[in-house]
Amino acid sequence: MQKIFGKNGLLSKVLGDYEYRSIQETMAREVEAAIGEGRESIIEAGTGTGKTLSYLIPAVLSRKKTIISTGTKTLQDQLLERDIPFLHRNLSQPFRAVCMKGRANYLCLYRFHRSIEQPELLPGFEGTVSKELVDWAQQTTSGDRSEIHWLPDDFVGWEQISARADQCLGQKCARFEQCFLTLLRQEAATAEIVVVNHHLFFADLAVRSGGYGQVIPPYEVVIFDEAHLLEETANNYFSIQVSSYRLFELFRDISWEMGAARSKDSSLTTSLQSLGKLSTRFFEMFPFSDRRQRLLSESMSGE
Repeated sequence: MQKIFGKNGLLSKVLGDYEYRSIQETMAREVEAAIGEGRESIIEAGTGTGKTLSYLIPAVLSRKKTIISTGTKTLQDQLLERDIPFLHRNLSQPFRAVCMKGRANYLCLYRFHRSIEQPELLPGFEGTVSKELVDWAQQTTSGDRSEIHWLPDDFVGWEQISARADQCLGQKCARFEQCFLTLLRQEAATAEIVVVNHHLFFADLAVRSGGYGQVIPPYEVVIFDEAHLLEETANNYFSIQVSSYRLFELFRDISWEMGAARSKDSSLTTSLQSLGKLSTRFFEMFPFSDRRQRLLSESMSGE
């Protein structure tokens, strides 16, 4: 590590404004030791320490499959746009790095083409927005929404054409081989460094614990940056959530499929309407607020 972080090391030669920090070198040595010995390590480093390079460089040099999990998009962008490209240019050891985001960040080709066929079912998918989305979808190689700088953050139609798990057909999908998520997973499987956020990391743990496969490829090392955000994120994924909005989406999707199939089954329509009323009654049973509440066993059992 001294050859890289030392006073006359690599960083001092390639960074014009480099300032030697003994704590940065100490942190890099600790990360290197923890990876080599296969043990845990908790490190607190203040602003200006240069901590991202202190864990990135030992991770790359270890040649071990490493997951780097961040708590914010700002740090993720810093890693992808500044730190990792810097190491590609200056480290003698080649490595591949890829970023994996949550499924909702990626375009679902199947649902996108369905929306083109039935634009009346997709709010906001009209005129200029429709044309520009089509042009982007034909050119993108990642399907990552972050490429669409002109699309408003509150564009309501994106949820209907994103690759969310609850509306994914998996390997049964006719576009599975071309799916952006399929291609991303193949790329991540061969990369040495995979950058994710805490939400995706714990989503992967939840999937694994349920025996449903995996989201992130197998790894040997995990590095959490912004670890103070871990607790809340973990709680979100290892608790049970029920949403009236998700039920509404399910009803809408069934109606969508019935329309596409030109179904005239009135009994199914009646059942959907009845289920919708029962759903409303169910959520009215609970005095929801912004605070967390414990559900009593009587409520859960329906007594």
